[in-house]
Amino acid sequence: MILKPRGLGASLGAVRVDDPDALRRFFPFTRDTPAPDPVRYRTDEPVLVEECVTGEEISVDAVVTDGRVVPLFVGRKAVGFPPYAEETGHLVDAADPLLRDDAFGDLLQRTHAALGFRDGWTHTEFMLGDRGPQLIEVNGRLGGDLIPYLGTLATGLDPALIAAGAACGRLPATTPTRRRVAGVRFGYVDADDTTIGRVRVDRAQLPDAVDRAVVLVQPGRTVSPPPRGTVWGRIAYVTAVADTVEECQAALDAAAKAVSYTVA
Repeated sequence: MILKPRGLGASLGAVRVDDPDALRRFFPFTRDTPAPDPVRYRTDEPVLVEECVTGEEISVDAVVTDGRVVPLFVGRKAVGFPPYAEETGHLVDAADPLLRDDAFGDLLQRTHAALGFRDGWTHTEFMLGDRGPQLIEVNGRLGGDLIPYLGTLATGLDPALIAAGAACGRLPATTPTRRRVAGVRFGYVDADDTTIGRVRVDRAQLPDAVDRAVVLVQPGRTVSPPPRGTVWGRIAYVTAVADTVEECQAALDAAAKAVSYTVA
């Protein structure tokens, strides 16, 4: 099963447990995961217990106008640090076959109809496994982790303008102006309570397909990898855009090797 805090996001406190001993060991971890400022959430039942569904985890960002759901881009997730569920990267392909899959589109449409969601933007997550797409969650917002930015790089669409148009009752233009593949990869330290001396990007090693290489922490900051660090333990990220999935992945691999850090 999967344990999740009821009032948090970004995979904070999420963990897979496979037996009673693991349930006893990890339940306090999920229950006591603190919310980042300024989030405040109180409930007598702070932990969600979900069926563990395995497979490939994806997200779908879609615009909804008058009840009609139009998926705009699919994010393919890279998940690491098991048994935790840290999202270490995402890949968006403007030509993702799920965007042309009628059965998947019907599932997305029926999901929104069941929720009564008729106008706005949603970020829906599925697990693709042996039983087909299994719904994990639906969020009434744009995706996080730079997914909308990747969507723009891959499709040429502007998620913010499209979402604003839908919120104002205006039918947005949703035809992609380009078809490319964009991805992001996040970097972490190796050990808990690492005080950063310096994070360095060797830009001479960056392939031409790299779009951004950004340092996220200043010297002197103490960070940890998941599960303690999660989103706030990231020290850098790189993005890339290419013509194929393979080219994009190769660029991200090379760019990740160009990022290093020293300990103070």
